[in-house]
Amino acid sequence: MIGKLKSLLGIEGPKIEIKNVNTSVPGLIQATLSISTFQKATIKEIDIYLKETYKSGRSKKHTKNEFILGLKKLDEPIELQQNSVCEINFGLEYTLIKSKIDKLKESNPWLSPLTGFAKTIRGVQSTFHLDLIAQVKGSPIPATDQFVIEKLK
Repeated sequence: MIGKLKSLLGIEGPKIEIKNVNTSVPGLIQATLSISTFQKATIKEIDIYLKETYKSGRSKKHTKNEFILGLKKLDEPIELQQNSVCEINFGLEYTLIKSKIDKLKESNPWLSPLTGFAKTIRGVQSTFHLDLIAQVKGSPIPATDQFVIEKLK
């Protein structure tokens, strides 16, 4: 009974973690997934998202948008034995979405200082993060992880 309850709540289930993230190639993120478990488990599928959180504005006029820049699905089931660790290398291709200010900066490099100033005044900030969602057989709660990426090229 306690085993079924732990399974439903995701306790002692598979833990997923992102390691060794490499962003040196423009348009491609290379990383390693590390999956560990205390009990025998089956991962049905893993969804990997690269998301950009774009914030602009200050105080009451503050807006926050989230964009999906890349998606990879690993549909092949993964069988995990008790007290085991499985590592999977993957590559995720992505396309950056450019704002109006970024497009203006690209079209005329002489405006670069002004566009930087405009971003500061508007309070524009972008953060990038990798999100993992792993569907575990027999558990309604997926195993998840998030990794914040400092800069993308």
